[in-house]
Amino acid sequence: MSDAPHKTPESERTSAAPVECEEAVIKKIRLRRNAGRNKYGTTMERTDLTRLQWLQHAQEEAMDLAIYLERLIREERQNAELCGGSEPSASASGSADF
Repeated sequence: MSDAPHKTPESERTSAAPVECEEAVIKKIRLRRNAGRNKYGTTMERTDLTRLQWLQHAQEEAMDLAIYLERLIREERQNAELCGGSEPSASASGSADF
């Protein structure tokens, strides 16, 4: 027998929660894929868009995400103010309002 300590495999070291989260995301991706096929009649393997058009679509999606995040940040700040909480300063959080 070896004197080396037994290493627990990664799959045994983590709780079930990450797997459940991953499965939830996979399910959502599949649902979005099906919704996209139904709405647009095509898949991501479509070949009618140029690389630039794909980049523009991705940029638009990223801008949408930034808008969603801004809305939620403002809501959290408003909730914190209503509850008497204090927000970290821009320098402490590493971000600033522009």
